[in-house]
Amino acid sequence: MKYFIILVGFIRLLFSQEYIVPFDWSGQNGFMIYEGSLFWNRSWTSGVLLFDGTYSNYPERYGKHTSKKFNPLNIGSLPVFNDLPDSSNINTHFNYNRGDYNFDQLSLIANYESKDQYININGFKRS
Repeated sequence: MKYFIILVGFIRLLFSQEYIVPFDWSGQNGFMIYEGSLFWNRSWTSGVLLFDGTYSNYPERYGKHTSKKFNPLNIGSLPVFNDLPDSSNINTHFNYNRGDYNFDQLSLIANYESKDQYININGFKRS
């Protein structure tokens, strides 16, 4: 009986985790296992953004910043609003990844501070 409980606990731990399975090198297509079942045809949020699960069921397609705040939509739940920061510093990220064999990457990061007008722009491009 003790071994049976340990086995059931191990199987539950193994299959109740979240897995992301990409179909290509760029990570644009794939599927996601959420709470032990295939995450399919369910709406989800990322911060204040609402994604329709009929068309978008793979959060990794939209980049790391969007997939970090992944939250499945439940009945009666509201999107999570972030508090506005109490500073004048603005950070903006833009990531673009496209293709398998002709893999293109573009990453832009802009930082802006308003008191002395400090602007910092970083970029990365690979074809």
